[in-house]
Amino acid sequence: MSAPEELVIPTRVARFDFDDHLFCGQRAFGELAGNSSMAGTFLLALTGRRASADDCALIDDLMACCAMADPRIWPLKVTRIVGSYGSFQPAMLAGQLSTDAALAGPSTVGRAIEQLRELVRLSAGQVGDREAVRRAFEELRRHTPELGGFGVPFRERDERVEAFREHVRARGRDQRTHWMLFETLLGILRAGEKKLELNIVSAMAAVALDLDLGFEPELGQMFGALLLSPCFYANAREASIEPAPLLRELPDACVAYAGRVRRKSPLAERLR
Repeated sequence: MSAPEELVIPTRVARFDFDDHLFCGQRAFGELAGNSSMAGTFLLALTGRRASADDCALIDDLMACCAMADPRIWPLKVTRIVGSYGSFQPAMLAGQLSTDAALAGPSTVGRAIEQLRELVRLSAGQVGDREAVRRAFEELRRHTPELGGFGVPFRERDERVEAFREHVRARGRDQRTHWMLFETLLGILRAGEKKLELNIVSAMAAVALDLDLGFEPELGQMFGALLLSPCFYANAREASIEPAPLLRELPDACVAYAGRVRRKSPLAERLR
């Protein structure tokens, strides 16, 4: 009986060594340590490519502008509920898992990346031309039932976008293709009758594409999850070290039964 064939699972992620470790094609001690920021290491993990120091600084700005960690926001409330049992890691993971395939949050970044790419194609690359972008957007809406990165609930504008735009301009990154498209489209929408607004997800998509790191739509959700992770970490930490029993079980006085009237059992009535 012949020996079974050796199973080989290829990987480009890493290799253990005694002197140094390979991480995504880079030496962890010899190339990354001292030369890569946290943002740079995460981008390397996602894309397999090294980002420049300027790219990493912009990502740091974007992550800071995304720090909207109010625990009343539903994915963060999930984090708080799970954290109320006293454990950090399940709380952090539960909150992020609750956004998987959701209609808002990091799961929509990939869709926004596809949309921006399509708008560049439909406008023939004329991303600074309002009329070309307007026609491209009208065409996009005709064959795209669900847009990603649009809409700002409960307020007129996404304050995170407004804050981040200043950093993009300050770093001289406002002339890159997808950010120019973002700005042109933002102006068109704000001048329109329906006042459809771009939110931070579209900004994430524009930045991801302008990084020139080969971002594909399937990486978009991972990129969004990375940028929003401090919000989950902060809530998971507080919830796990300051457990709130109220999140585990509501007091009886707060619960009211609204179903059918309790049915009387004929057998129980006969045996009384």
